[in-house]
Amino acid sequence: MQLLRLLGIIFWHWATPFWRFRDANQGTLEQRSANYRHNRAQRAILPSYTLKWLAIAASMLMLLQIYSGMLTQAMEGTPAYFYAALFCVSTGIVFSFACVVIAILLACYLFFTHIKD
Repeated sequence: MQLLRLLGIIFWHWATPFWRFRDANQGTLEQRSANYRHNRAQRAILPSYTLKWLAIAASMLMLLQIYSGMLTQAMEGTPAYFYAALFCVSTGIVFSFACVVIAILLACYLFFTHIKD
């Protein structure tokens, strides 16, 4: 169980930059301003994370194409058809999630780039 948790934390730090940012809505005005400046300084890492998620989305799209091909070749009602449909749906969900993360990362980058203190 500990190994699974450790792998989850490692993946979280590899895949998402959100743990690097500070909450700019809490504290005094000076603390919020300092946190916002820190977040603006951290915006330089966002393009690399966006590229990671673009690669994840592209690989999910390729897997989706493979599973769709398996789905068309399998006979309906067989276990192979069920598993191909299950993999196809789950890959589509991960692809959709990756697209949402890409949109959030791009919005954060544009916000921190164009909105001054």
